[in-house]
Amino acid sequence: MPRITGRASTWRTLLCSLLLAAALPLTAAPPADAAPVMVVVREQPGAVERVASRRLLVTGDSITQGSSGDYTWRYRLWKKLQTTAPGQVTFVGTKSRLYDNVNNVQGSPHYAVPYAGSAHAATWGAFLADEVNRVGDQVTRTGANTVVAMLGINDIIWHGTSASELKALYRTYVERARAAAPGIDVVLCAVLSRYDFFDKSYHQVAETRAVAGELKALAAEMSTPSQRVVFANTLNGWDARLHTWDSTHPNPTGETLIAQRVSAALASMGVGTATPSIYRKTPWTVRPAAPAVAGGAEEATVGWNRTSTGSTAMYVEYDLTNEKDGFVRLPYGIADQDDWRISPLVAGGRYAFRTVPIKGFMTGRPGATTTRSVTAKQFQRTVPTIDARQSPQGFHGLWSKADNAQGYLLSFRKMAYHSPITRLPYPVDADTTEWAIYPLPMGRYYQFRAVPVRGYVTGTWRSSANVRTAGLTMERSYIALGDSYSSGLGVHRDVDDYNLDRPCRRTTGAWAFKMQDKANAATKLIACQADEIDEGLDDGVRAQLRRIQPFFALRPHAAQLVSVTVGGNDVGFTSKLKYCQARDCATSESDWYGQITAMAGPLHDFYNDLRDAAPNADIVVGGYPEIIDAYGKRWDPVCRKISESERKMFTRLVDHLNGVIDYAAEKSLRTGRYRTPIWSAASFVRARFKGHGACQYGDEEWIHSYTTGGGLVGDGIKKVGMNSFHPKPVGQAGYAYGFADALVAKAGRW
Repeated sequence: MPRITGRASTWRTLLCSLLLAAALPLTAAPPADAAPVMVVVREQPGAVERVASRRLLVTGDSITQGSSGDYTWRYRLWKKLQTTAPGQVTFVGTKSRLYDNVNNVQGSPHYAVPYAGSAHAATWGAFLADEVNRVGDQVTRTGANTVVAMLGINDIIWHGTSASELKALYRTYVERARAAAPGIDVVLCAVLSRYDFFDKSYHQVAETRAVAGELKALAAEMSTPSQRVVFANTLNGWDARLHTWDSTHPNPTGETLIAQRVSAALASMGVGTATPSIYRKTPWTVRPAAPAVAGGAEEATVGWNRTSTGSTAMYVEYDLTNEKDGFVRLPYGIADQDDWRISPLVAGGRYAFRTVPIKGFMTGRPGATTTRSVTAKQFQRTVPTIDARQSPQGFHGLWSKADNAQGYLLSFRKMAYHSPITRLPYPVDADTTEWAIYPLPMGRYYQFRAVPVRGYVTGTWRSSANVRTAGLTMERSYIALGDSYSSGLGVHRDVDDYNLDRPCRRTTGAWAFKMQDKANAATKLIACQADEIDEGLDDGVRAQLRRIQPFFALRPHAAQLVSVTVGGNDVGFTSKLKYCQARDCATSESDWYGQITAMAGPLHDFYNDLRDAAPNADIVVGGYPEIIDAYGKRWDPVCRKISESERKMFTRLVDHLNGVIDYAAEKSLRTGRYRTPIWSAASFVRARFKGHGACQYGDEEWIHSYTTGGGLVGDGIKKVGMNSFHPKPVGQAGYAYGFADALVAKAGRW
């Protein structure tokens, strides 16, 4: 329940003063609408107008005039006569309006139901002692030939007028009406008793009964065949506790009782019929207009105007339409002001506001609604920090608190070409800054996401860097990039056997196709022999990056794997081996070592680009094996020309290149757009190939030394096969195992 702010008094406070005011006489100047009123009755729309035979003048005090929001007993009588005496009665009077009980002035047009017979001569607070002097003029001005009078309660309360004195006053009243219009008929109504709702006691009971007896006797004494006087016993069945809204003035049920008793008296004169009875329990069904609503940050001020309903107070109701729980009513009516501030409301909530009128002890019907969206108070709309950390069978999402947030919505994305979002169906509370998400499939990348909320207002989602669940998945799309050490060069002797791409020497015998089950369906090889980072037959390995996402799009939900070997051609290993075959090259080690060291920057930049091209993939970058075995005893045209010291030098240079690859892969994690790690397989490949380099004997040699296979390169008798110093088929398996070792080691245990 929202906290309700404002002054503490309620409608009951106002009602106390209202009960006193109801008993006070009103001696105001003649109202603005005091000119004679003549109502012409139409039997039905389009009928010819005709003046009814009965010109009925109803006089009285506040009980008869009524106040804003009343139907009045006059309306009930008029409505019945439309049925029981159609076209026979015209209601006439000196005014047609109600008393404005909200502003305490005459002239309210606000009937509960507007109707054609609203003319009358009743005045709020009138005394019979005064009306005796006015009736003649009222009859003359309106041309009335029938008068219904209900006066006397104010005389009893304020002047202590006795029953016999009221009888005398009524005698004079009838005489003056007759003087103004000889032959006029008069209905004298019993004066009604009152009830105090607070001390639960009835008042003026004995007095009104005595008056009823006197008026009944007066009617018998003064009535003649040509000038009839009848008594309407409106006290018959009257119970002020049940029939008034404020102790004195009739509620809709009381109105029907009074109108029924008057209609019975008129029926005795031949005007309408007493039956059917219209007396019944009747609700007050007045509805107010839609309230004015001024919005604020998580609050609303609801304003209304009570004049049209005559309300002494208002209930305020609101409905948070987002929840569809219906309207909630404030627990008390608002009496002494015409607006109310409701706070706090739910930020971003769509609220419908309406009021329900209270008039004394009556409650009307809910009025029209006004709908407003509630703005939020200031709050930090993005979490300051967010992170995700691997945990057993899933990950933990962590974030820092946002100022003034009331909670957080959480979600995660399973990263792939198409990365669906899974949301927690409810917000966590404002003090929560960690959430465990498990179990999740192993070997997949995820992003954790959090957004501060205040009510229904959502800030901006913030995502963590990719976090990987432990373990490996075999249901992955795998693409292999790189140079000849990935393309498969060395597998086939005949060029025509490189079945995927002859110039690039790509083949399904390459080690990439040994990495997983269903390889041909989920593996793509785009490596190309002789490629450097930015140069080569297909414009270099960097140019291969653009082919990654189109391949992953073929299996948009699959896990992703990328491998690459690059760097060997950039430092010119092939040319250096050729150089060493022709001369002693040991003295070049220092220069060559520096060239390899300088590769750290280009590799670092390339790995960042690679991560941007495949941000949701396991990325494994390969090193190079021990190309030539330092102690190998094979004696062929290549091996015999490279000394043991030169072989050891090449081992040191390859190890250095592998170290640079390790360093560039590790450092790239701290830069670039994404933070997906790049894993280096260099040490794992090196370990698998130890003792299996070129120039070994027999099956221990996994890398070709001298060969003419794979296509010849070079001049004249110095031509050698391109397969030289590249992995044999057994070496391709070694490479696959090396990369697999890296994946297992880096992925962690499930």
